[in-house]
Amino acid sequence: MADTVLGARSELVTQVDAYLKKGGIYDTSQFPVWLQLAEDWIAANLRVRQMEAFTTLRMEATVDGGTVGGSANAITLTPTTASGAYALGDTWSFTATATNTATTTVNISGQGVNTINKRSEGEGNVLEAGDIVNGGLYHLWYDGTNFILIPRGGIVLPTRFLEMRRLTINTSPVKVLTPLPQADFWERWMSSTAGEPSNYTMEGDYIVVGAAADGNYFLKLDYYRRFANMTGATDDNWALDNARGLYLYGCLVEGYSFLGDDQNVAKYALMRDSLLADLHRMDKRSRFAPGSMVMKTGVTVR
Repeated sequence: MADTVLGARSELVTQVDAYLKKGGIYDTSQFPVWLQLAEDWIAANLRVRQMEAFTTLRMEATVDGGTVGGSANAITLTPTTASGAYALGDTWSFTATATNTATTTVNISGQGVNTINKRSEGEGNVLEAGDIVNGGLYHLWYDGTNFILIPRGGIVLPTRFLEMRRLTINTSPVKVLTPLPQADFWERWMSSTAGEPSNYTMEGDYIVVGAAADGNYFLKLDYYRRFANMTGATDDNWALDNARGLYLYGCLVEGYSFLGDDQNVAKYALMRDSLLADLHRMDKRSRFAPGSMVMKTGVTVR
């Protein structure tokens, strides 16, 4: 029975309503906004194992798009060696012969017309006038659906990406790529040469590796992933099942803030923040066996 008290979005609505009514407030019409704000706060502050995810990123050497044709907003590329069917991770380069004036498509080797975007999803992903300029060199990365404009050596981040944990390359042995600050990365011209990637930096919606891939590589990205926003009545996630107060107190903070009740805002913010600290301590304990750390050496003791 206890597991169903706050086990889905609809039950969270009921509980927030009950708490506010107890305080003499009966209008919860703004609940969807309060929930969105609470979800944003959780995404910005919570970091536990259950948010960890990994994905495999395919990289291949950039292929010269060859002859550029078509029009400013409907580009065609005719490589010297004809392209086969589009595949996730395909990367192409071309020098623009016109400046685009609106949303833009590309067709490579007659394999089909696909939209060119600035990112995989979200507001502002569609190209605007002037995003492609006559004479400029551009790189395209295929995300399985559309082509994305990327910097040389770039890979589009997965959806709901929050924070980097580790980026490895599937060589033998497996190697961990070294992160570099943006200024350091570009000052070293890291992606200006082709080879086996060894470093990376983060820019916008991209990971940019250096050297840029000179062949096919598979990178494993370990990262923190945001919980999907809850919009349906039965939507649920790990935090709502195991850290219910983050959502309940979070919604109440936003609700009482909307109502101008500073005393209750402070009360529930303290409860929410205290629970967050407890979750982080619990997460840390769960990663390591109890007891003192043991120093080890690779030197044989005789």
